[in-house]
Amino acid sequence: MAQQVNTQASTETKTQSKTEVLLVDAALYGGVSCKAQNVNLTLDEQGSTFSCTVLLHVDFGVSLRDVDLLLGKRNLGSIAELVGDAGETKVDHKFDLKVVISQSDLPTLHSNNALTLHFDAPDGTKLLADIPWHLGSKPRYGKITDDIPSLPEGIVHSFWKENKRGGTTLVVLHERTPNIPEGEEPTTAVLNASFILPHFKNSTERKSLGISGTIVIESDFILDTSTIAFLVGEFEVSSKIKIGKYQVKRDCFRQVIHASIEVPMKDIETMPIHNVLAIQFADMYGIVRRRRIKWIGALPKYLALHGPYYVDEQSGLSAFFRQNVGKGTTLTVRHTNVTDVPSAHAKIGLAWAASKAAFWLKPVLLFEKTAKHYEESARSVYERFVDDGEKRAWFVIDGETAKSLDVEDRYRAHFLRQHSFKHYLYFFRSTCFLGTEALAHCFELRCQSILVQRKLKSKKNKYVFMQHGVMYMVSLDSPERSSFQKENMPGEAYVVASSELEAKHFTDMAGFKRDDIIVCGLPKFDRSYQNPGADKILVMPTWRPWEFAAMRVDPTSTNYVKMVNRIVEAIPEELQDKVIVAPHPLFDPKLFSKGGTDAGAIESYDKLLRDVALLITDYSSIAYDAYYRGANVIFYWEELEDCMAHYGEPTHLMLNEQNAFGPVCNSPDELAEAARELYGKGQDEEHLRRYRRIVEFHDGKNTERFIDSIKKAHIL
Repeated sequence: MAQQVNTQASTETKTQSKTEVLLVDAALYGGVSCKAQNVNLTLDEQGSTFSCTVLLHVDFGVSLRDVDLLLGKRNLGSIAELVGDAGETKVDHKFDLKVVISQSDLPTLHSNNALTLHFDAPDGTKLLADIPWHLGSKPRYGKITDDIPSLPEGIVHSFWKENKRGGTTLVVLHERTPNIPEGEEPTTAVLNASFILPHFKNSTERKSLGISGTIVIESDFILDTSTIAFLVGEFEVSSKIKIGKYQVKRDCFRQVIHASIEVPMKDIETMPIHNVLAIQFADMYGIVRRRRIKWIGALPKYLALHGPYYVDEQSGLSAFFRQNVGKGTTLTVRHTNVTDVPSAHAKIGLAWAASKAAFWLKPVLLFEKTAKHYEESARSVYERFVDDGEKRAWFVIDGETAKSLDVEDRYRAHFLRQHSFKHYLYFFRSTCFLGTEALAHCFELRCQSILVQRKLKSKKNKYVFMQHGVMYMVSLDSPERSSFQKENMPGEAYVVASSELEAKHFTDMAGFKRDDIIVCGLPKFDRSYQNPGADKILVMPTWRPWEFAAMRVDPTSTNYVKMVNRIVEAIPEELQDKVIVAPHPLFDPKLFSKGGTDAGAIESYDKLLRDVALLITDYSSIAYDAYYRGANVIFYWEELEDCMAHYGEPTHLMLNEQNAFGPVCNSPDELAEAARELYGKGQDEEHLRRYRRIVEFHDGKNTERFIDSIKKAHIL
């Protein structure tokens, strides 16, 4: 039974709704397959005909009355109506498909029109199945047929091709705006925007950071060059451009632009850490489009390339353009690194070369945040290793930090001073890393060395994330927590959890398997205690990365500072002399109205917590540390919705008013009442019960369980 469809006629009876429908690839949903046999393309004076025999298999069974055929956004009708099928529900269907594209159809079609089947799964999921492209015995992506003959005016090219999913697509290149029928959303695509070779030029007065070069844009529409603007992050920046003529490629238009872009230093000082370079312009429908610009389009992979550093000694910031992991271009604004000098890269190269010869070295590296801390789980495990005579264990630590520590010489013996040649050599030789932060903290955050980047991403690494605090708080499916996703931890990655409930958090939202999770409790808790007579009220909200730039420019305007001051002012007057404010290390404590500690005085958060009787926080993991020691906790969630929105969908809190191990307050008045109620009191039995569902272990043997587990798993 042959099915012949004329696209123009079908449009009059059924069109795509303007409402966006979330479609799921049927192949990913499971139980669905669509195959094509006897695929054929014919060209004649009437246009182009695509025909094949379709074999559709659906495990749950469907009727062809419920399966629609679409060409791009154009709904051509149900399969049953088009082939005269009775609509019997069954698992396997076989029918002949024939789609005719006439000359008069082309001006009404979109640029890219995939030929697909749409139908519903039993649970209501909208499924999409591609009509496969099988021309010849060895189909491959990008194979293109000849042009459709007798192209109408305004059409540059039109042809069938295989798309990236292995399906069939009709491409129509329009020289002017197509005559899309009413009811269909106009769509266009920018296929590529990339530098041929970027150049860098900083202004002589050091007032701006510049990048220039030839940018090639490939799109399915002719670019309106009068609408061009360049964006660095969310900042529109000044630019000088010279436009070349567009060229017609086989399946797109090519536009060459010579651009010189400058970013003023006054703007750089207010920017967040990462700012992607993009070009913005209007398409043929007048819709504003944005495309990230690749560092060099011809590069086959990420090479950690970067331009010259602009170093501001006064603020301690470095700014530079770099190639990001997606091969795009990013302006990074961060604290200056030790490796931001050529001599450091030379030392890295020598250490890497030496590591190839030092085959006898098999170090196990332990580390904490930025290699400047020695008080968390990595310390507990390291000291147990030393006590047990484990010679392979080395603790990576900043030299100045090491000098200030009050530790025994036997533990100092295996300190690995950060940025020493030995540190670099052992980093490249190690395949076992045990840390409380992301693996990059073992070397240096955001180091722009391809040798370091490749080592961090090596599949040979065995990395155990011991957590800097219990992570059953902000959900792990948050875009801001992507570094804790299993897929972003190359090699063998494991994580420590404090309970089966927290382990489930990692399996459900971070992509870990249960075998990847070591449920033993955080080793640092073995060293945690509360001093007798502890009486301090600690105010310590979590870090807000979206306010990083604002804190440098005008900190008093940030919601963080305002919220902390509201918390402090709400604490009853009779308790004010007990208040300590310990903001995030990036925040100046002098900004807070009362009780701010001297930044240099917070040598150890572990020591600070020993004197705390009451902690007031929002959703910092410090809550688990304080409660473990015996302190009461108040959760202040006045700005919860706004903060979760900044984290991005689908972020949410794992705690709520039903499982939080302390009162939840949403206003200063509620906070004042809770502070009076809890200060000086023991922990409530219900709160303790809730806490122990999340933190199961309280026997002081977490470190012992951890070491036994990694030995049994052959991680060590």
